Amino acid sequence: MNKEDFLIYLEKDELPNYIEVKNAVDSLTTYDKKKILDEISTYYSKSGNQSFAERNGKKLRLSYQLLNKEFVENLADEIKKLNPKKVIELNAGVGYLSRFLQRYGIDIIPTDSHNWNFDYNEDVEKLTYEQALEKYNPDVVIQSWEMPGAKGSIKSLEYPSVRHLIWIGEKGNCGSGDLFDYSHRILERVGKYSLSINDILYRSHGDPCIGIWKGLKDEDGKIHSKEIQQVHA
Repeated sequence: MNKEDFLIYLEKDELPNYIEVKNAVDSLTTYDKKKILDEISTYYSKSGNQSFAERNGKKLRLSYQLLNKEFVENLADEIKKLNPKKVIELNAGVGYLSRFLQRYGIDIIPTDSHNWNFDYNEDVEKLTYEQALEKYNPDVVIQSWEMPGAKGSIKSLEYPSVRHLIWIGEKGNCGSGDLFDYSHRILERVGKYSLSINDILYRSHGDPCIGIWKGLKDEDGKIHSKEIQQVHA
């Protein structure tokens, strides 16, 4: 996979395997990495400036999580084990993760606030995480790559209908550190195939983490304490 293919590989119908994506990342030159960073930075800008895609007449639609066949396949298996009734993805970005999970048999609704300069997939519903929780009352929620200090994942856990949260990101660099005070299970089989934009940029970053948390409310709507939560997890 060359640099041009790498930038559009998520547009294809089938995901490459982990080794193919890893080799593509490893083969990128320093110049290529800088160029990719510059292009991605434009999409994360809220300044309203003309995007890279608009300037060049083509789409640049990357996921921060570099998806591959094994990662999505194993994640789908973990979701199926939860026997979910309603699954939504919060802060879905372009919507690639939900798109490929659907192809592995997961009935999932991608949602996002649409506050970023992304070229969103048509099925990514424009909703804040509060609006999405209220509209769909999901029992399983997926959240990926929260902004540092954000507490949306903890608020998702506190929502009455939520029984499980699947969180993807980096401990110490994404979301709130308080999330890790609650009992959770690391999905090592999924994490084994995890790659992200940070693996391209050689940034100093936190510990990659994909895990499952149990919802913080019992059937009566009462919030468990952290200690009780650990017993129930």
